[in-house]
Amino acid sequence: MLIALLWSGATQADALPAKVKRPFLWKIESARGTVYLFGSLHAARADMYPLDPRVYQAFDASDKLVLEADISGDKMLGMAGLMLAKAMYPAGDSLEKHIPKKLCDEVTAKFDKLGMPATQFKPWFLAMMLEALELEESGLGVQNGMELHFIARAQGRKPILELEGAAAQINLLDSFTDKEQEVFLARTLESLHHLGEELNQMLQAWNTGDDQALAQFLQQSDTPDFASVNKKLFTDRNVKMAAKIEGYLQSGGKYFVVVGAGHLVGHDGLLHLLAQKYKVSHM
Repeated sequence: MLIALLWSGATQADALPAKVKRPFLWKIESARGTVYLFGSLHAARADMYPLDPRVYQAFDASDKLVLEADISGDKMLGMAGLMLAKAMYPAGDSLEKHIPKKLCDEVTAKFDKLGMPATQFKPWFLAMMLEALELEESGLGVQNGMELHFIARAQGRKPILELEGAAAQINLLDSFTDKEQEVFLARTLESLHHLGEELNQMLQAWNTGDDQALAQFLQQSDTPDFASVNKKLFTDRNVKMAAKIEGYLQSGGKYFVVVGAGHLVGHDGLLHLLAQKYKVSHM
């Protein structure tokens, strides 16, 4: 996903685990083709590079790079323009008409301190902004994200394909009901209080290739009030992504597929879905 809140790095170098590192990388094989499935961090630090050599070996062995959305060059500008257009309420409408007053007051107070207006923006966009700003303060940024890292390596060398596309992702966020947006924003505000601890836990799982630990961590957010949001952000998208990856496996060739690490894990994750039909091995 384009939003940084789905995956990011740790806040301190000393938070790295003592366990042996293993890349968050799997090999999916069919009789016709091969997919290297890499769970990425959408926001990271520059000092997280270079990645594990096995990741680059898989990338170099592949014919094509596949991303959730191609955000290279002018496509990034187009994505930003579309997001801004979708994120704003039309004239005569505003935030306080869509969420409870207490939540509205809390979020507008945060943005007032930053000198940024909030009332003309929808809750899903405000949630993304809050998370991104918090990550930036911790030294993390999308500019160091792994999608851009591999886009740079692929330029002039490999075709870049998309599993979804930026427009589809933005339209998905904008399709959230008022209640889903309210829950999304409230959950984001609450998580900011312990963001550093959560990031360290997630990075520990990612840094050792521990998909089970990551799945257990993400299950903490799978509460009844957040169920419909989780379904739209993960479950439904994973099914569609798995079908697209199946197409690559059946078409022949080798593909290096980069998706947010959260999409790989759990019973509705890509690893489980693809393992129903294909050989899946951790690299």
